[in-house]
Amino acid sequence: MPASALALGDKRQIEELTKQLPANWQSSFRGVRATLRFPYYFRGYVDLKEGRVAEAIETFKEALRHYPAYWATDPYEDCLANAYFEANMLDEAIAEYNRILRLNPNYPLLHYHLAQAYERKGEYDQARSNYDRFLQVWATADPDIPSVINAKRRVSELR
Repeated sequence: MPASALALGDKRQIEELTKQLPANWQSSFRGVRATLRFPYYFRGYVDLKEGRVAEAIETFKEALRHYPAYWATDPYEDCLANAYFEANMLDEAIAEYNRILRLNPNYPLLHYHLAQAYERKGEYDQARSNYDRFLQVWATADPDIPSVINAKRRVSELR
């Protein structure tokens, strides 16, 4: 997986894995054609982590043109929004986070990331509102999770 290779700094493995994505994406899904969302996501992830932001954004756009696997825990729907956020393209990130929230208004981390984008942009009321919503939607989260700790702190500081 490119993510673990990146974490380990294994450039040779990253190069080898990237060659396989998505051109040679072959996998057995019991007769069902595999979605290309995963290989495009992973290629975009590698691009983003290696500083090729423009390439990552285009690759994430391509990933989102392909349907997510119905069985996947994470459909990577927020990949483009997160790339925009990392690139400090805040208006684009906010628009993309809001698009996803229209699909799933109870996606906790989207509210958290949207709050961060609004805060970075200086829109503190919107930031506080989304931190609050994050904490409401994920009320059962472990209180030791860094994003929960940070959201609680930011809500009190933004009052």
